[in-house]
Amino acid sequence: MAQEIRNPIAQLLQFPSELDGDGRVGPDREGDQVHLDLKSIVPIPLDGNWVLVAWTKIPIYWQQDVRLDSGTQVGLSNSQLRTFFTPAKVRRGILEKGLVWGLGPMLSLPATNRTIGPEQTSGGFDASICWQGEHWTLGLLGFQIFGFAGPGTRTNEAYLQPTLAYTTHSAWSFTVNTESTYAWTTKGWEIPINFEISKLVKLGGLHVNFLLGARYWAEVSDSDPHGWGGRAAVTFVLPNVLQPG
Repeated sequence: MAQEIRNPIAQLLQFPSELDGDGRVGPDREGDQVHLDLKSIVPIPLDGNWVLVAWTKIPIYWQQDVRLDSGTQVGLSNSQLRTFFTPAKVRRGILEKGLVWGLGPMLSLPATNRTIGPEQTSGGFDASICWQGEHWTLGLLGFQIFGFAGPGTRTNEAYLQPTLAYTTHSAWSFTVNTESTYAWTTKGWEIPINFEISKLVKLGGLHVNFLLGARYWAEVSDSDPHGWGGRAAVTFVLPNVLQPG
């Protein structure tokens, strides 16, 4: 199960909470930013051949002085509903041992403050492919969204998250990934590189994954964080009550 969690479209009922903190935010490098992402990952069997994996993310932001004399803002960034249609059975051939893929539509809702995120409703498509061997996980998650309602320049962004992870028999995982965004309108990248360590434990009848990580912003715009940041997360893994039988 510790390795399955490394797969973003694993057929496990999960509720992650992820806390990120960054400093040196904005053109003057004087800002601070903390956000809590409340997520759910719900696999819904459609028939014997396909599963719909539904993601939700609600990002709650606190930030201060991210622009000159901007003060403090608290609010929601762009909440997301993402869906992946994925085969119910994992492909396990000679060249496809543990290969999982999925794709589907997604929706992004407006932020409550333009300094926190775009005040636009956006839609698009997302996809994921993941290979898992005995210990190793290699995956790529991504999406493309287009703004269609709300003020300001229309959102046109691509997101890419390549991941490499190693999981031990004692349920420790060591992961490196990026959560990169490319803005087609400004032709600019945001590339944070994450280094994470996590441990899956069993508390009573509940599996819980604890994670700590560090992040380095390798490519940024003036308004982004600069240098190093941190991450802490906890994921509750529950039995999938929607699974037939």
